[in-house]
Amino acid sequence: MPPVKKAAAATSEVAAAQVPKQIEWRGLELTGPPELMADVVFALADIEDGKANGMTGFFRSVLGDDQVNLVRGKLRDDGVTLEGAAEAFGELLDAITEAYGMAEGD
Repeated sequence: MPPVKKAAAATSEVAAAQVPKQIEWRGLELTGPPELMADVVFALADIEDGKANGMTGFFRSVLGDDQVNLVRGKLRDDGVTLEGAAEAFGELLDAITEAYGMAEGD
């Protein structure tokens, strides 16, 4: 009987690993993939290198085009100016990294 319990536990762990990540940002409920794919490393490197498209590339890798469009709409709805964009993007980056256990201190 114990092998059945181990198999059930392993199945539960696999199922839990396949649950999409819930990301809340400025009242939007966004969904990320259960796990980040390896290509996200390139976007993270671009962010660290200060490349202008690094952060948006990261958002597209994690959220996909449809949800990035929701983020764009929310920025417009909230009246975020170019001056306030860095703070808003930082908040979204923090929300994503927290959802994946990548935040500072994790």
